[in-house]
Amino acid sequence: MKSPRRKARAKRESSEAAGPERMLELFANDLAIKIVQVLDRAPKLYSELKREFHSTPQSSFAQILRDLQESGLVWRKAYPTSAARVEYSLTSLGKSFIAPLQIFCEWAYIHERELSAVSARRAKQTTPSENKKRTRAKAQPKSLKLN
Repeated sequence: MKSPRRKARAKRESSEAAGPERMLELFANDLAIKIVQVLDRAPKLYSELKREFHSTPQSSFAQILRDLQESGLVWRKAYPTSAARVEYSLTSLGKSFIAPLQIFCEWAYIHERELSAVSARRAKQTTPSENKKRTRAKAQPKSLKLN
């Protein structure tokens, strides 16, 4: 049984490790990048954001906004009016992320050909039958070796 100190330390260590992974996972979606870039220009009402991203499904759009909020990058302010009025803006943490995000986007743009070539090579190498074999192999439990 773990002591309260060990539990607290384990929780702190897991949340620290989850930070970078969480951010990479969040920004693997180009919609999150675009939303942050739009909010960097100025705060926007939900209706204005939705208009700007009109081709995005409502559920995906709302989920990305929630994820950005939960990550502490975006602030949501609901106004007490008869018509629902919600404004989104970047938090100070979100604003501090703009420079690294720009560097990342520039890097991806510069290396776009190389990244596309790697993706194309992988797509050619992976056949549907290989995917089934990999899935089956992952599904089978590994035997434990006891000393």
